[in-house]
Amino acid sequence: MRPYTLLIAAVLAGVPLVGCEKENEAPKTAPPAGPAMPAVDTGKATDLLNKAADAGSDVIAKASDAAATKLDEAMAYIKDNKLDAADKVIAALEKQKASLTPAIQTRIDQARKALDAAKAMVH
Repeated sequence: MRPYTLLIAAVLAGVPLVGCEKENEAPKTAPPAGPAMPAVDTGKATDLLNKAADAGSDVIAKASDAAATKLDEAMAYIKDNKLDAADKVIAALEKQKASLTPAIQTRIDQARKALDAAKAMVH
């Protein structure tokens, strides 16, 4: 009986290996080639991006120059004790603060502090 047990065990151990072949396997071929991509001239794209960046810098610089003039005006109003006029100018500058240079943003904050200090002295 023992030899038959070993034979049955060997047959059963080999059974799972018999049915492992895949019949549905697709043939291994390359996918069909699509239309060729046109060559991209990266030099032109880089030039356009640089021109756009320069134009953006020019806009920020011009806006910052105008804001600097308005800040000078606001500081003059504070010195002349025209605090309501200074407040209007500074409030307008604060609305466009995100589009200005960091140096002008700092000056706007300083002008606001100067105005608040001047108001505290009056009241």
